[in-house]
Amino acid sequence: MVKIGTLILIHFFDKSEKQRKLVAQVRQRSGFKMKKEVKILRAKSVESLVLSIEHFNRPSDTGRVHAVLMLLDHAFEMLFKAIILHRGGRIREPRSEQTIGFVACVRRGLSNAQVKFLDENQALTVQMINSLRDAAQHHILNISEPHLAVLGTR
Repeated sequence: MVKIGTLILIHFFDKSEKQRKLVAQVRQRSGFKMKKEVKILRAKSVESLVLSIEHFNRPSDTGRVHAVLMLLDHAFEMLFKAIILHRGGRIREPRSEQTIGFVACVRRGLSNAQVKFLDENQALTVQMINSLRDAAQHHILNISEPHLAVLGTR
């Protein structure tokens, strides 16, 4: 099974110009149209993923772990919201101005038949990233370099 991080990188970064044109032609022929909000959320996801990778690879350790976890968590949340919207789901509860959070995105991606895009292992992996982000954001987190590297390969 292909891992989430690998899928994101392949989908967004691993296409030659020829492949991009071919994908665009197939989408055009099939009537594929992405909503504006989906495009914006996907772009935000990619931006956060790229920043997360940049922070992971930077030479200074100052704030490195926290930045990687926060940006990676944000990248997945924006990607999940884009997928939910693209598949016809909702990211806002009725009469709410705020969109759903990370946990609700994972829950819908795992169990909502209309938008299902995660299996149990993938859901556990992203929940682990979210828990580590919470620890980094709200308290103290000590995580070693090898453990941080594992997050990007799961």
